[in-house]
Amino acid sequence: MNDENLHLEIATPTRTFFKDYVEKFTFRATGGEMTVLRNHVPTMTLADIGIMHITDLEGVKKEATLFGGSVLIENNKILVVTDDALWPEEVDIQRAEEAKRRAEEKLHSSKYNRQEFVHAEHKLKKALVRIDLANTYEGISRHKKY
Repeated sequence: MNDENLHLEIATPTRTFFKDYVEKFTFRATGGEMTVLRNHVPTMTLADIGIMHITDLEGVKKEATLFGGSVLIENNKILVVTDDALWPEEVDIQRAEEAKRRAEEKLHSSKYNRQEFVHAEHKLKKALVRIDLANTYEGISRHKKY
């Protein structure tokens, strides 16, 4: 491929989650949803927790979770550095449901400080995104390690 194609790389601390040429990349930035196409203006932004959408050069669309991070867009290259990202088949729905339950209990508890509240809210948001992605696809493994 040449420099005119849009290259996307998504890196986590444990793996290169995705690395290939794409038609477009859509994700939730902290300021709202953002779609990147070829020849996008150079940008550096923060990703929020949400579902990202990747469309390859053949028009095939894929979705995955994105758990925040930094996004650098420059010269038809996108670099996403995130704590974690998951494909639908990697989601353990039972674990996500349990994380949701624990976070909701913490949020409804009258015994928490501000830091604990923010942490529980973050955990709830991550669990809800995993559940949403898993419920979008049939045949999800319910026993993966994530």
